[in-house]
Amino acid sequence: MRKILLRYSLAVIAAVVALGLYTPPAGAVVSRLTTDANDQFQPDIYGNRVVWLDGTNDPYMLGKYSNIYLYTIGGSAFKITSVKKAHMPAISSTRVVWEDLRNNIGGGPGADNTDIYGYTVPGGPESAVSTDTDPQLGPTVSGSQVVWSAFKGGQWDIWLKKTNGAVIQITNDAAIQQDARIDGDRIVWTDKRNGADDVYLYDITAGVETRITDNASNQNEPDISGNRIVWTDSRGPYRNIYVYDTSSPVANGSPVNVRAATQHSPRISGDRVVWTDWRNGDIMAGTNSDVYCRNLASGTTKRITPQSANQDSPAIFGNRIVWADNRNGNWDIYMDELDAVAPSAAVQAPRLSTFVSKTTTFKVRWSASDPAPSSGIAYYDVQYKIGSGGVWTNWKTKTPLGAANMSGVSGRTYYFRARATDGDGNVGAWSAGDKTIVPFDQDKKIFKRRGFGDVFSSASSRFFRGTLRSSSRRGDFLSYKFTGRNFSFITTKGPDRSKFKVYVDGVYKGTFCAFATKVRYRREAYAIASLAPGVHTVKILNLATTGRPRLDTDATAIGN
Repeated sequence: MRKILLRYSLAVIAAVVALGLYTPPAGAVVSRLTTDANDQFQPDIYGNRVVWLDGTNDPYMLGKYSNIYLYTIGGSAFKITSVKKAHMPAISSTRVVWEDLRNNIGGGPGADNTDIYGYTVPGGPESAVSTDTDPQLGPTVSGSQVVWSAFKGGQWDIWLKKTNGAVIQITNDAAIQQDARIDGDRIVWTDKRNGADDVYLYDITAGVETRITDNASNQNEPDISGNRIVWTDSRGPYRNIYVYDTSSPVANGSPVNVRAATQHSPRISGDRVVWTDWRNGDIMAGTNSDVYCRNLASGTTKRITPQSANQDSPAIFGNRIVWADNRNGNWDIYMDELDAVAPSAAVQAPRLSTFVSKTTTFKVRWSASDPAPSSGIAYYDVQYKIGSGGVWTNWKTKTPLGAANMSGVSGRTYYFRARATDGDGNVGAWSAGDKTIVPFDQDKKIFKRRGFGDVFSSASSRFFRGTLRSSSRRGDFLSYKFTGRNFSFITTKGPDRSKFKVYVDGVYKGTFCAFATKVRYRREAYAIASLAPGVHTVKILNLATTGRPRLDTDATAIGN
């Protein structure tokens, strides 16, 4: 049974410490819930309440002579057991349940007459759930429904006590059924009826049993949350954690985070899975096990316990993780409250690519804020589309970078949006879009001109795409014809640059100026937005201002 293995694990670690081979270092996590010199182990959590086993400082006796403590986050812990013979507590919204040895005179866990007891939260009372004379082990609870494994009639089966008090036998097979877990009206357990350990599911409402795994290797230690089931799987060279979604099933499940190290004791709540992981330690020496967390929605995996000590027996509810930790020389209960708020991203794209580049390639930037307590930004996803009616397309996926260059095409309008994922796997919403118009070179949209015959071309120049048209004569003009809603006239500004008049669809819009005290390349000297859909004309008339007659056309930006 699992609890026997748990006591063995504690005993191995105790022996290593006694031999002087293991020295727990100092460290810190979000919060240490217990500071007692005795060992505290086997935590469970629901909402803002945590329960744990509180025993002696002798790991060999922890599973036999222990009390259950109930702690409300932000409050205080108190003992809920009247007899110090409890083991394996579990908690729901309304009850705490555990194995109880008070009627098991002289016996330890797994011997005859192990009972199931419970406590109504928040204030009691303590009461018996099942006091049958046969062994009853491993209770778990959802709401007021309790499941456990019991040895009756020469076989281990799964039993259920419903909210109305009715006790129902869920399995009836000569093989061993154990490790039951319940969520709502669904029960999962480990089942040996086919030889190897398999995971089975039972729907209480429908009365239907389903075999989840039929792999030849062992699958055990299951847990369930909603449509998802997790378990420890031995099909590879190392025991790893697998997940199965009843709403989109994959035969025999999928690995959660494959590593060349032993993983065990999985628990799941919503999108998050936690487990004990030995990738940074030595399972044979019993040193440096860790707690890891995987966010199934975002695909991020986080090491919860970076300290070089043993951390084991994790449990999770929502964004709160609790576990047993021996960094202080004895086993204490710690809690990490994960970042539960998704980050908010923003994208910054230049309105015109010529603002930042003399080619059609331009830089786009993005960033995000993550409210305290922040787990930091893990990565970004960035999408783009061409034109307001385009389809969003992935551009950068899971990038830790905050900027990239887009190779654009003249005459196109590029829209960008971003979202961020934080270190705890929370995925933010897509940001508001920002857009960049990549202009045409100076000649592209001119359908009529007078003058502007001076052409400058130099790849090493700071002109857009290395070319420029210029006029220094009054009355010279450029007429542009285009389909679009936005228009920008891009020129070189400087001390010798002239004023000019603008006409849009034959209507005078004003006199504008290309003068600047210093030469400024690729500057927007006139812009109009929100034109009616359709074909438009824009006329630029050089006024050849006295002493500074020159007017250039470097590019034309047309957007939708």
